[in-house]
Amino acid sequence: MKPLYKMSREEILKVLYNEEKELNKDLMVIATGGLGRIITENTDLIDLYDPELTFKGLRIIYEKQK
Repeated sequence: MKPLYKMSREEILKVLYNEEKELNKDLMVIATGGLGRIITENTDLIDLYDPELTFKGLRIIYEKQK
């Protein structure tokens, strides 16, 4: 399987759908970054979009290392 960043929007949504189906669970899916906005549009498979999530996490790690 290709890395997610090399997949089209439709391919990513298909992976998410198949994972939920295979696990028989509702997954909590969070889209981040600039492309997350595009992937999130017109689908109910994405629960949350946070364009700054990665930076927030890096800041937390940085603060803990001080």
